[in-house]
Amino acid sequence: MSESQVYQHYQTRNFIPFRLGRGSSPRPNDTPSPSRSPAPQSPGSFGMYSQPPQQAQGHPHMLLNAAGQPHTRYMQKNIAQAFQAQHQHHQPLHQPQQPSQLSDRVLAHPGANNSQNGLSGHQHTYSGGTIGASGFASQQQQQQQQQQQQQQQHLSNGIASSLQTNANVTGHWEKQLQLAQISRQSGSPHHQARVAATKTKTGVGAKGGSTVLTTAEDNEDEGSTGANENEKRPIQQRKLTEKDKRQEWFALDFGGQGLRALAENLFNYTFLDKLYINHNQLKSLPSSIGKLKLLTYLDASSNQLTEIPAEIGMLTNLKTLLLFDNHIQNLPGEMGTLFQLEILGVEGNPLKENLRTKIATDGTSALINYLLESSQIELPDPTREWNVLDGSTLEGKPSTEGDPHKFSIISYNILCEKYATPQAYGYVPSWALAWDYRKTLIGSDILSSNADIVCLQEVDLNNFEDYLSPTMAYQDYKGAIFQKTRARNFGAQETRQVDGCAIFWKTTKFNLLDKQVINFQQLAINRPDMKKATDIFNRVMPRDDVATIIYLENKLTGGRMIVANAHLFWNPVFEDVKLIQTAVLMEELGKLANKYVANPPPSKIQKVEGEEEIPEVKYPNGASIPLVVCGDFNSLGDSGVYELMTKGAIEAHHPTLGGRDYGPYSEEGISHPFNLKSAYSIFPDFPFTNYTPGFNGVIDYIWYSTNCMQVTGLLGEVEKEYMSKVAGFPNIHFPSDHLMIQAEFYMKPPRKEVQKPPPPDFGVTSRK
Repeated sequence: MSESQVYQHYQTRNFIPFRLGRGSSPRPNDTPSPSRSPAPQSPGSFGMYSQPPQQAQGHPHMLLNAAGQPHTRYMQKNIAQAFQAQHQHHQPLHQPQQPSQLSDRVLAHPGANNSQNGLSGHQHTYSGGTIGASGFASQQQQQQQQQQQQQQQHLSNGIASSLQTNANVTGHWEKQLQLAQISRQSGSPHHQARVAATKTKTGVGAKGGSTVLTTAEDNEDEGSTGANENEKRPIQQRKLTEKDKRQEWFALDFGGQGLRALAENLFNYTFLDKLYINHNQLKSLPSSIGKLKLLTYLDASSNQLTEIPAEIGMLTNLKTLLLFDNHIQNLPGEMGTLFQLEILGVEGNPLKENLRTKIATDGTSALINYLLESSQIELPDPTREWNVLDGSTLEGKPSTEGDPHKFSIISYNILCEKYATPQAYGYVPSWALAWDYRKTLIGSDILSSNADIVCLQEVDLNNFEDYLSPTMAYQDYKGAIFQKTRARNFGAQETRQVDGCAIFWKTTKFNLLDKQVINFQQLAINRPDMKKATDIFNRVMPRDDVATIIYLENKLTGGRMIVANAHLFWNPVFEDVKLIQTAVLMEELGKLANKYVANPPPSKIQKVEGEEEIPEVKYPNGASIPLVVCGDFNSLGDSGVYELMTKGAIEAHHPTLGGRDYGPYSEEGISHPFNLKSAYSIFPDFPFTNYTPGFNGVIDYIWYSTNCMQVTGLLGEVEKEYMSKVAGFPNIHFPSDHLMIQAEFYMKPPRKEVQKPPPPDFGVTSRK
């Protein structure tokens, strides 16, 4: 939401309690992307400080339930009584006010209740986590003295003095001052939770159930895609799982508690959307704050913070970050990744002059962009281990690099130049997003893999012809590309910018026998049995995704192989479309395999010195031809696409189809004749192949025929320590939002055909 919306939200206390249920906006995932990992740990399993969720829902350190009754199980009895006594004693000062009253009071008393380091409204003296009786006796006098001292200290602050006395205060800083004054009025214990409970009692917002504080951004249209259908969207929202739907609160209010530290268990509540830790005595924020990646609202105002941890840059969903009245002088460069941040509250901090000037004159977005572009963030070079699997030793023979029966293959969505825009990837510095920088890393990744076959998605014709093909040719590669079908609708120049799927192969090892394109759109609508299937025309036909197919012959062994490289539709709402595209892909591969099996074996086979004569390779049927299917399938491991690829069939009226009419696909089910398995299924906990702030998950695959191949090596994941500091890809080390995945296979030699001996000839005999 805009700065004016935040200001209005503060002034009116327009928090709307609601119960997450039918029609509510989906929670973002640890979340497919355009191009989606296993679901994050279910928030439904979390309870307050490891207590079961049903015990935690009434905890006083969270937003109150519908009845507005705090659960006091975790609060010391004398503290609760002391708070109650103080509220009675100071009723005129701390009684909840109506929005209009609060606004008037803020304007009439701009210096009231200033609190830079202590608690506004409840200036308790804390010792060892408890409040002594003697502290309450003189509390009112101490509170008045603290307010006076803090008001003077605040007005003498470099920021306030330089801007408040300036007749030309900018609109950006004027709102900073207004929001800061309002923040100083919110220092009572659990202020936000009490406001939410009050609203619920008076009938404002949802009735019944748990409540959370919402702002304008909570009411966004759930069905909005925010992107053109023909363009890739890097940040997607996942659908709620059943466990997510059972989570009934998403905000915690620890405000005004005099806390000196935050328990580590708090940061296991990764489902949190809002966190209030304002008006405490915190001197630092733990690095674990980076775990709360779904936070959109964080208020740490009126503490004793002197710095912000670099891990704050992991909270890329933040829209509001309030740090009023602390001792912060500098901001970490990692904050540059907070590309969705709309309000950064820093008034009341001795901020460096350049940072103060930037936010005062140009606003929050300008400051974040300044940090993004100018900060030098040091990250260690990432490592990915090559995993040699047990299968690398076959029948007691060690695997050797020169084994002619082995080959390696990579699948890599390189993020098309046209799609890598600052609007889509606002967390990436412009220099790191530029194609000239990224293409060098991409080329280095590919060539250093030394793969025999390279499958690339999102390759436009320009870069295929002008960069990739010449670069790969130096290492004895040749390539083929087929673009998305929209290319035929543009002029010559625009056509060259349309992306597609490309495959390169080493000419020293393979001969190209054939290449084909699978146009999902055209093949689906041209089937005679689909003429009356309306959803084919309404949902599948508008998508112009394709797959590139090549048919290779091994120069050394004579073995042949089909390699497919596909890129399916990105939108997670269209799971049915992806399933139909997969069905078309596998159906066409079956037809091609049956066609290729009729081809005679190569007439000339290069012999390897020292080996016995290589047998002629014959395949009894299409399904026996080795097949590798690579690509960006935009589908998780629990999807209908994954089920079809690995199981070979799905039943009629599969839930993924959503009851839609896809002719025989809906009525009879879908199947294919190949025995396929994901190479990375050996690592079921592999975290992701696509990593953005809004989503990380495994959506890229290398499937292979299990009847004639076995996996001997895999490229591993990025080390976890490195990933703990990275908000999303691309970045300085990874040029795409996808990881390159690589597998090495051993092609099982075909069995020699055993010729039956002729029947015995006993000659002519006579019987007497």
